Parts: sequence; structure tokens; C-alpha cells
Amino acid sequence: VQDQKAGAEYLKSLPFEDPRKIAIYGWSYGGYMTLKQLEADPGLYAAGIAGAPVTKWELYDTFYTERYMGTPQHDAAAYSKSDAIADADRISDPLLIIHGMSDDNVFFENSSELIAKLQHDDRPFEMMLYPGETHRSGTPKMLAHRWHTILNFLGAHGIVAPR
Repeated sequence: VQDQKAGAEYLKSLPFEDPRKIAIYGWSYGGYMTLKQLEADPGLYAAGIAGAPVTKWELYDTFYTERYMGTPQHDAAAYSKSDAIADADRISDPLLIIHGMSDDNVFFENSSELIAKLQHDDRPFEMMLYPGETHRSGTPKMLAHRWHTILNFLGAHGIVAPR
């Protein structure tokens, strides 16, 4: 999280950069990092887009997760600390969540638990679901739709390229 924060702060220090237009976007682990950034430093980014984010490592592939974190039974604190749901109430920047509902890598339950937490905490967010799409929603039509959704979201929050 600290390296991403340092990068955003550096961009904000540049005389040709508009600090009100710096957003963060990530997919899969990058979606997880987007959430962790928005939780750690509210106001640092103008908006965040979390695509197919891992929100609870218990819900992710055990082979991958346990290789780095051990099992939840042996290190529950590590799982709890790295969770992206517990601090979701800290998210105050505009957030767009994108997820394929047939994701076979980061199961949709990850986003489902996140949105339940955001709703419980009365935190606004936007969401785009892709029924039948997997982790790599890649048909040209779906990719075009995803990018239109992202650009429309950013534009609605004043984050547009200079002309």
C-alpha cells in the first residue's frame, strides 16, 4: 500500500498533473489493492475502480493463499488483517466495482460480501455485473462495454483527459 501511496503523492507533486484527476484501477489482486488504498488513504485518489477484487483471502484459491499466508486455522490474524472488508467503511471516494458473475478465479462472493458491507455502512458505490462472464471477460463486445463503463464513471466524477 505504501508504494502505491508514494506514487500517487509523487504524481500530485508534479506541476503538470491535476491532483483532482488521479484515480486508481486494478483487476483481481489489483482490485484488492485498489480497495486497500481507498481504505488506507481516503481522499488520496479522486476515484477507484476495483475489478474482480479479492476481498477475503479465505474465499480465494487455497493453494495460492496458503503458500503465502498459511492456513486460516493457523494464522487467523493474518487473514483478518489482510481482509478488504473490515475497513470498507473507510472508503469515501467514488468507487466502481466490476465483476463477472461466473468468475472461476475470484468468486463473485468476494464482491457480494463487499457490497453487503458497503450497504450496511451506508457507503455509496457503483457496480457493473457481467452475468455469465468469468475472470477474464474478454469478448470484444464485453471489453468495449467495460471500458465505456469505466470512462463514463470517471467522467461522472470529473476525471477526464485534458483536451
